[in-house]
Amino acid sequence: MTTPRYFKDNKAGLPYLFGEHLPAANASNIETALRRAEKAAYLSMVQNWTVSSVGGNYDVAVYDATVGLWAFAKPEIINLGVLTSGPSLNGAVKETIAVPAIDVPGPQCGASSDLGCYVIGLAATGATASKILQSNNGTTWAARTIGAVNTDPVVFVEWEPANARFVALVNSGQVHTSPDGVTWTSRTVPVGLAAAVWTGLAISATGMCVVTASGTTNYMTSADGGITWVQRTGPTNGAAVTHAPGVNFGSGGFAWGTSYVSSDGISWSAMTTAPRGSSQGTCKLYGIGPMFVAVTEITLSTTFKHAYIEFSFDQANPSSWTYVAGYQPDVGDQCSLVRVFRSKNQVLVSCLGLVGSVYVSHSLGY
Repeated sequence: MTTPRYFKDNKAGLPYLFGEHLPAANASNIETALRRAEKAAYLSMVQNWTVSSVGGNYDVAVYDATVGLWAFAKPEIINLGVLTSGPSLNGAVKETIAVPAIDVPGPQCGASSDLGCYVIGLAATGATASKILQSNNGTTWAARTIGAVNTDPVVFVEWEPANARFVALVNSGQVHTSPDGVTWTSRTVPVGLAAAVWTGLAISATGMCVVTASGTTNYMTSADGGITWVQRTGPTNGAAVTHAPGVNFGSGGFAWGTSYVSSDGISWSAMTTAPRGSSQGTCKLYGIGPMFVAVTEITLSTTFKHAYIEFSFDQANPSSWTYVAGYQPDVGDQCSLVRVFRSKNQVLVSCLGLVGSVYVSHSLGY
């Protein structure tokens, strides 16, 4: 098991541990004050935004707390470009990585261990089996083999903290795990999902994994961090899933799309209140600490889109959402696509268009 990582909010000056218990609302006055202060710290995170000097059409962004760098990846003409930058996202350094493939493999997903290791999943590379880029420092990268030679992309990868391993999903029903991003082991998938096109991967702090698939109510869970899998029936056809760690070890909640929630990834109930943006455009939830952050891509014109951002502290079952009024991309960016990247305690919103801008939420501890 990995050592828990502590962070500190620079504004509120409050040390805390992700997954550490926060006092209940009916606790003593001192504890209740602490709980309010913690919530205020998270509130400042999502309501304070800056525009970064890092701009451009990046497909993947990954932050590692030990290395202290964001890594942004996008295809180049014949290689893969990775831009690395510190917590402020300024002073970025670009590196072009030669990838052993005829076609440029577009980055699909990425994750870090927060202990110094990055992995970036790639699109299909044809005749080669190199589907992962891996780095132990954020600046030196190597292509790694994952799975058999095929034409399927790595579509999701997450770090599973309870057992210290990466879990990666490759389309056509493949699951692979790795302790270091270098050596990968294929895992057996239930028969009903053996050819699945994956739509979501969410992992809790205790190692519970939930994976959804396109066009079916079948989904699967793993209680041992991605090693063995059980097929289950979900509430709707496969939607994106996410997990908010919550404020207790083993607590928090899973969200199925923007409609259902679960405390264990097995039993699902209708969400009390869906994000307001879910009725206005393409909406996706992200778990950040004790919050669900909902980001909706709203089309304003043929050339301009906007990210409508709201959050809820009710990670077990959101009953109310707060709109983040302080976020608004420049009209001059002519946003053609909104992308969202996250670390454990920071959200990036990338506005892609004629001018690429990255809008950065206030972070806790960086």
